[in-house]
Order: sequence, then structure tokens, then C-alpha cells
Amino acid sequence: MIRERETVVAVVLAAGSAVRMSGIDKMKARLDGRSVLEWSLSALDACAEIDAIQLVSPEGDDGLLAGVGRAAVRRSEFRVCQGGPSRAWSTLNGLRAASEGGFAWAVVHDGARPFVTADIVTRGLETACASGAAIAAVPATDTIQISDDAGIITESPRRESVWMAQTPQIARLDSLLAAHERLRDRLDGFTDEASVLREIGHAVAVFEGSYSNIKITTADDLEAAQLIVDRLRSRQKA
Repeated sequence: MIRERETVVAVVLAAGSAVRMSGIDKMKARLDGRSVLEWSLSALDACAEIDAIQLVSPEGDDGLLAGVGRAAVRRSEFRVCQGGPSRAWSTLNGLRAASEGGFAWAVVHDGARPFVTADIVTRGLETACASGAAIAAVPATDTIQISDDAGIITESPRRESVWMAQTPQIARLDSLLAAHERLRDRLDGFTDEASVLREIGHAVAVFEGSYSNIKITTADDLEAAQLIVDRLRSRQKA
């Protein structure tokens, strides 16, 4: 589809804290009888383009997330490593571990986004193959205002040019790893892979994700996710 069978690894970030979930571990939170992480891993495992899944678990993890992963991943090669003190460091650890497998492309995805689909991944790989790197995003539906430190609006970008970033974020594994290694002394200042790549001058293209591809961050997000599950179940019955 995108290449002469260059291999693809999904680096799934599951090392974050649950401080905004009132003590609930968002990866272990249940949706229709399955954990959020299990939803994410199963969806990626169902994508034929993905050859392996590299789970990045919290530092000091008791092995529970790894067990969830081994149960959820049936088709792809399954690998586990520990994350770091920030998202970018967890990505770096995951890329370092994945590089040992010799994969060509890295699909970095938040484990807390349970509604990723094979279609999103496939379109992302197509875009990344053409441009070198790609990020899932959806067009902003609200007007965005940029303010200074005093709260005074300094810029009102055109809504048509504003995208709300999601994952997966996709690039050649060696390029993404090299970018993170190059910036490792200030990785804590970056919140996603696209920002790291752009910092070193690498172009990143946008491809359309899905408004259902939400990230579970708060208890309200979990309620919204259950509504999405209910909608999916209704469609299957129709």
C-alpha cells in the first residue's frame, strides 16, 4: 500500500499519570467491559499495516499493563519497555526500544485514545510516506484566540488554518529517534512528536483524524467515551 513492505511499529504511550482523573488510572478505566488501553491496543492490532506494538509502560509498573497488552495483541509482535518522566522522554524510550527491531516506520499513539481505527492509521501512513512525517488532527470547530502572558489577545488565526492535534503521529523511526536524541537535553518542553520534528526543521503534514478519536484525560472524557461506545454498539446492531 505505502511501500514495498517496509515494517511498521506502533509505539503506544501508556506511561502518563492519572492526576486529572481524580485518582483513576485512565489506562485501566473500563469501557464496555474492557480497559481503555485494551481498546487502543486491539484497534492497532487490527490494522494490517502494523507489524509490531511497542508498549511504553510507567516507570515501576507492576506488570499489569504488560499483561493487558499480551492479552489484547493477538496478531502483531508485542514488545514492552518503561517510559520516562515526561511524554517526550517516554517516546524516546519507546523509540530506542523499537529501533532494536529494525522497523522502518514508527506510529506513535496515545494509549488513552481508544477509538483509533485501521483507516486512520492507513491514511496516516500514506501521508507520511509522501511527506516524511504526518500527524492526525481535526479541523477546529471553535474560533481560537492567542493571548500574551497578561491574557490579552494578540492573534486570531483563521479557523480554516487551525487543527486540533491528535495521535497517531507518524514518521520514519530513525528520523524520529534522531530528532529526540538531538533534543534530549530539553525534551520536557515538547508535548508531541510533531513539535520535536518541527524544532529541527522537519516538515510535518496533517491528515484528518476523527472527532471520535478522543483522548481520555478527565472523568468527563470517560463519560463521553462511553457514549461513543454506545453509538458504535447501536451501529453494529442496525
